[in-house]
Amino acid sequence: MMKICKDSCVKSGEEELLNSNPFVIAERHHDIICKDGKVKNLFATHSDRDGPAGGPCNSILYYYQIDEGIDNVGLNFYEWKDEYEIETTTDDPIFTFTPITGDVVTFKDNIPHCPGNFKTESASPKVRGVLAIFIIHPVSN
Repeated sequence: MMKICKDSCVKSGEEELLNSNPFVIAERHHDIICKDGKVKNLFATHSDRDGPAGGPCNSILYYYQIDEGIDNVGLNFYEWKDEYEIETTTDDPIFTFTPITGDVVTFKDNIPHCPGNFKTESASPKVRGVLAIFIIHPVSN
């Protein structure tokens, strides 16, 4: 996990964030999906600062297992449509990242996004496994 955080901060040009000895939160999302089964997508379009980070953070998603045969597995990104950053353009994403096993996607603070409503038509179970890592920005006094 430390290597993923370091590589992410280096790629985004935010090495100082790691040097500040930040608080890091990790969540594991491991979904087993079956045909005609329901996977409740708990996430509406959101910014990660509204989640467990409770404030500004950089987000890293490590897709440790994405089985073939899962539909709508992408991560949709949106734009804020108001100056107060309350409403997003949720009709059409501005970009969709479609991960495969081993992919890592990282993005800076306050980026609205939402996972797709993933499902499968396969009779055998499929796995969608993601490790979500949030690097909390230090509080400036």
